[in-house]
Amino acid sequence: MSVNDSLKKLALGEGLEKLEGFLDRKILGAPTGIQQIDETLLGLGALTILQGSPGSNKSTMALQIAMFNARQGRPALIVDEENGRERTRVRLLSQYSGRSETSLMRMRSESPADFDRLLSSFSQLPIYIASGIVTGPEELERVAEELVTQTEDYAFLIVDSIQALPRISEEERANLEAWSKALDRIKLQHDGRLIIIATSEKGYAHFEQASLAGAKGSSAISYKGELIADFRTIAPGRIRVEIVKNRDGARGVCFDLELQLEDPKVPSSFIFMLAPVARLPE
Repeated sequence: MSVNDSLKKLALGEGLEKLEGFLDRKILGAPTGIQQIDETLLGLGALTILQGSPGSNKSTMALQIAMFNARQGRPALIVDEENGRERTRVRLLSQYSGRSETSLMRMRSESPADFDRLLSSFSQLPIYIASGIVTGPEELERVAEELVTQTEDYAFLIVDSIQALPRISEEERANLEAWSKALDRIKLQHDGRLIIIATSEKGYAHFEQASLAGAKGSSAISYKGELIADFRTIAPGRIRVEIVKNRDGARGVCFDLELQLEDPKVPSSFIFMLAPVARLPE
């Protein structure tokens, strides 16, 4: 039976090298940098949602993932519509240096040469911050296209948060649904080359429990997400992350994390990173 040229391009065996490349990336996974999570999940979903109530450190995790992968040479674009460019840069610098904001200010005052060297090495990271300049899906698609050309590996697009993205529709629900579709479209355009991580606020009714459809304003992003991690504060300085959706792997698993402090005796010395809760020796 003859097959015309247009149909041949759709054949199951066409372009098998792309399939092999996709499998390689899935096996190696897109890591968070937290070994316990990475060994369980075997990689983040191409559209990963970090959802939680305000203050549950989902933004901290998003930046931490970007920082870890940027250190490996994988570029990350952070679209921040909540914290602003300078606050985001300070938090990244805190992660990079392992110093709290107060410690960084003291270093700048007392050891300016060391601080300048720190800034010099920090500025070499392949991280880009867009704050207040993305006006619609078309512009986001354009910068995502530029981002993936920066590497032969995968790149990261961090959106913090989807509820804070610019209004492209007057009605909140319609706005969230339009942005959810746009992120899904960008994911499909760069299948296997781009990992999108979007933070999402939870509705008040879902603050105290993990929920698949807990997103504030619309559950559309929950249906588009390949992996959804639910963040809840369970004690001062402790966060429980529960995987409520995972198309390609484990779900229903929980990870207890704690805030990393530069000085464990000083609660304000947060370096904007999370780590597994330390286990006491038996």
